[in-house]
Amino acid sequence: MRDIVSLKRIVESIRAQPQRRALGLQTSNMNTNVWSERRFKHGAFTNRNRRIRQQALDEAKRSVDLARQGECPSAALWLGSDGFDYPFQTDYAAHWNLLLEGISRIVEYASPDLRVGIEYKLREPRNRMTIGDVGKALLICEEIGAPNLGVAIDFGHALVAREAPGESVVLAARKNRLFNVHFNDCLRDWDDDMIPGTVHFWETVEFLYWCKVVGYDGWFGLDMFPYRENGAEAAKMAVENIKAMWKLADGLPQDALQRAQATMDAIATQKIVRRLLKAS
Repeated sequence: MRDIVSLKRIVESIRAQPQRRALGLQTSNMNTNVWSERRFKHGAFTNRNRRIRQQALDEAKRSVDLARQGECPSAALWLGSDGFDYPFQTDYAAHWNLLLEGISRIVEYASPDLRVGIEYKLREPRNRMTIGDVGKALLICEEIGAPNLGVAIDFGHALVAREAPGESVVLAARKNRLFNVHFNDCLRDWDDDMIPGTVHFWETVEFLYWCKVVGYDGWFGLDMFPYRENGAEAAKMAVENIKAMWKLADGLPQDALQRAQATMDAIATQKIVRRLLKAS
């Protein structure tokens, strides 16, 4: 979790099971912070220093432990420090071997009761993060082959990777690897973490449409940073936007859309989508 909250407070909140149940709250996902500390500046799972690499793995295992304590269905790996910045900086072969070895160990540690989702991102904090797109994330899942390893798709990360987020949903679902999704928005050149639906409205509707079509039944999460806005109001707007866009996606006539898509005629498909404006 990227909130600036002490680990002590996180642990205390996770252990307060009766209070959370009384409020109807559930921990949906436990992320692993192996990027914000200086010791990980040259990598976490791929760090060439064995001691630091082990520290990163221990931290990831602690996330799995906390997920279990909090009755959380999944842990996440957002490996922000694993990557490179310059040409010739990295031995790509050795780098990928270490990456796969590290992820395998965490997946095995989480088995059989917890899922592990790989959250990919093209860049930041590294100029190039190793797991930069949905294809690389799925390659890792297929190479490791564990049923409890999948992909967490962040809408903004998909945009920055020049993906069509709806297609990314379909690709992950084809292999039963769609474990988690995060909503936000951005200007596509950076991970701005803006309120969902405020910039890429139609692509978000399409993203939701494909979540519905593939039968995704996991959590819809928010990963946004309202630096200058009121946080509570921004979160409220985000939820309201997602609900409104879900209603639109749910109202798309799937049979008619598929017939139009079969023609590959963009105008034909847009006429179907335009019906949503009349319905609203």
